[in-house]
Amino acid sequence: MPSRLSSLAFCLIFLACLVAASPSTEFLPNPSASIEGRCTFQDVESANNEQLGIILKNMRDRDFFRWFMVDLEVECNFWKEEEEFVCSGGGDGDDSTDERAQTSSMMDPMSMFPSEEPDDEPLCGVSSQPSFDFEPASDPIVASAKGSTLAEDCSDPTKANFWVDICTGIDNNEEGATKSTIDLHANEEHNTYYNGSHIWTAIYDDNCVGSDGGMCYEETVLYRLLSGIHSSTTISIAKHYYPPSKKKNRTSYEPNPSFAVQAFSDHPEYVQNLHFTYVFLLRALKKASPFLSTFNYNTGNSTDDMLTEMLVNRLTESSILDSCSNVFGAFDESLMFTSSPELKTTFKNIFHNVSSIVDCVQCQQCKLHAKMSLMGLGAGMKMLFLEDIDGGAITRNEVVAFMNTLAKVSESITDIRELSQAYLEENSFLSSAAVQEDSLPLAITDSCVSTIKQLAARNLISSSLEIALATEILNANVNLLAVCKHYGGDPSKLARILQDSDIAMGATQEALPPDAIVVGTGLAGLAATLTILDNGGRVVLVEKETRMGGNSAKASSGINACCPHGDAISDSKELFKNDTTKSAGQGANPALIDVLVGGSEDAVEWLKSRVNVDLSQVAQLGGHSAKRTNRPSNGMAGAEIIYGMQRAVKEYEKQGKVEILMGRRVMDLIKEGEEGEEEVKGVSVVDLSTNATESLFAPNTILATGGFASDRSAGSYLSKRFVNEVSTRSNVTHHMLLHDEVYEATGVWDVDREVPTFWLVLSEEAAGEGGRKHVDLYTHKGLMKEVRGLRGLAKETGTSEKALEKTYEEYARAAKAGRDEFGKTVFRGVPANAKSGKFYVGRVVSVLHYCMGGVTIDEDGRVLGGGGGP
Repeated sequence: MPSRLSSLAFCLIFLACLVAASPSTEFLPNPSASIEGRCTFQDVESANNEQLGIILKNMRDRDFFRWFMVDLEVECNFWKEEEEFVCSGGGDGDDSTDERAQTSSMMDPMSMFPSEEPDDEPLCGVSSQPSFDFEPASDPIVASAKGSTLAEDCSDPTKANFWVDICTGIDNNEEGATKSTIDLHANEEHNTYYNGSHIWTAIYDDNCVGSDGGMCYEETVLYRLLSGIHSSTTISIAKHYYPPSKKKNRTSYEPNPSFAVQAFSDHPEYVQNLHFTYVFLLRALKKASPFLSTFNYNTGNSTDDMLTEMLVNRLTESSILDSCSNVFGAFDESLMFTSSPELKTTFKNIFHNVSSIVDCVQCQQCKLHAKMSLMGLGAGMKMLFLEDIDGGAITRNEVVAFMNTLAKVSESITDIRELSQAYLEENSFLSSAAVQEDSLPLAITDSCVSTIKQLAARNLISSSLEIALATEILNANVNLLAVCKHYGGDPSKLARILQDSDIAMGATQEALPPDAIVVGTGLAGLAATLTILDNGGRVVLVEKETRMGGNSAKASSGINACCPHGDAISDSKELFKNDTTKSAGQGANPALIDVLVGGSEDAVEWLKSRVNVDLSQVAQLGGHSAKRTNRPSNGMAGAEIIYGMQRAVKEYEKQGKVEILMGRRVMDLIKEGEEGEEEVKGVSVVDLSTNATESLFAPNTILATGGFASDRSAGSYLSKRFVNEVSTRSNVTHHMLLHDEVYEATGVWDVDREVPTFWLVLSEEAAGEGGRKHVDLYTHKGLMKEVRGLRGLAKETGTSEKALEKTYEEYARAAKAGRDEFGKTVFRGVPANAKSGKFYVGRVVSVLHYCMGGVTIDEDGRVLGGGGGP
């Protein structure tokens, strides 16, 4: 440990003792104050609460980010003579007079105390979990977990690769190192009572980047980052402070708000550093978004992997980055290391030294989370300071650590306010022990009555609960008044508290029947559900799968509408109707087509305004005579729409307005009445996990099951173009199947025949015209491949380069003339240089795609019976 660092006065502030006086919560940042002069604390917290925090929390739950590789047995290079720490349980001491919190060092939640019950489960151990095997092809960390070393020299601060080894000390790839794969869900950060004051002291003593008087900018940045992680750790400990206890009937960890407030009350800069760390990591996220959006998140669980990719794309998409641009750009890495390249070396050496200090933590739980947070910071530094992060510069384990650290800091920003609020409530003058019924201020009771009335008016609570709560206010229920006082500004949260607790002293909310049963959680089902809920109704939502979205979540193209873009695009409802009628063929229903076209613009505008879906791009796809396919500027349309709608519906689930039944298959409709005049009263469902059946009843039943099917076969044909590629699906499929001699002769497909496959070819120009994100996704998944020129295309497809050149020349001539032999009149993305330009190529095959519904409906959406009536 360099002695020149030990005298820094700023390091000692973390060793101050807690004062006995009651602390205040004035340490919370002033919302209008700025961070780095670029954004305010309000900007950061609003972005976190409204969008980022929810996405990061959901991302943290995914399999890919659940498993972290770490060496917890690496040898400590300091304090060789230190007495070995013995892990103990938390005990069942008296929480209300917990002296442990009072004797802990400032910002040191890990003070070691003996267990009051020796048989308690140790709190500092890492749970032993079954090993998790990633897919070998996408898991370089597992492959090199033992005995690998960093091959390249990263010591020259003037070289582009200088920051590649920033996490080396944490990852420990030394010869003989053996890592464990840890299940982070089974090892959440919590209070262990480990005394780590000497660790934090050493870390801060080593936080100096080379200035003799005062801290230089680089020193300040590193100090604030370490302080921010320290603050986040303290908040996590406070949130999970009291361990499960049979004696106290605690089944999970419970918070200690007083501990959190005591830790920060005299040091508001610690919470400010938490926010600084957040904007630092968000800036890294923005810079690395192209890398992260195409990273391989394969774990072998295809369903979970798809959700992971959707969440990452949602987090890195341009609309999120743009809407929170002042937050994502609050940190400016270009200000770093401008005075001397040697500052880089000192900075990195200090970070490596801090990593070595963490190896001396004797509590395994503490070491696990410390190493992960440091690696998350280091990965963020790589993203910011490296010129190019492709080519393996950032490992899978670092991506896991980065996202988990970002999510942890995000959660801490929310938690510190909630812990502070809980502290205020615990110490409120409205406590029942301190306030007499006849001394309650009239203003408080009046405000609470008004709040309850507003909740009922907005259908956030039932009328029966409204009456019960009003009665309790008249009876001077001080607990209820306290909740009204502190949560009155957040009606949705207040409603949930009142519904989910016994705060109303026995008042129970009447269980109201649903207004509708909605079957299916695709776009139609979620839209119907959300519309009912927005209008004050109640819904039971039934889905046979284990996740929402159905086939809608897989849709990549967009949603067709006319004409939300006005005169900017040459389209008309009449043209839209004609295209739809032509595509429907013999199945065309003019009344339904009128409804589809007439309501399409309102549907798109509703998705934009109600669900906040970005549908700013418009494209012309197969079967359409004009641009009318609305799609996101970044991300896949279906995934984006379903994510936004699912989030909106689940907000109502918290309020008890919707019951979501997953893994339930509808077996039959429950009908009453004479034949021909039957009315649907509900549905019969079976739980697919238990085979148990139940009947659900509601005055309305909405079938939004949609459907899709799939088929996979082999075989391939290619000579030249044979169809207008952007005509209707049925026309393209028909011409594909004509390559089979039996189908050509009979017009009927023989299911025993081998399905022909074809090559789909896109030029670089075509990919750039609204198709880039699709091409990138399909290339990433191995469904398409990039080749160079007609020679590369011929080699990939196994065809003649001369034949391809002839096909290209014919296509170019047709494009210039404005029409080809197949009736194509729209030619976009014609290659500028076919000999050397890029092409993207992949195999395609005819498959069963959509089965549209399965029931006959009228223009009002009513299901029609055999006689033609509703």
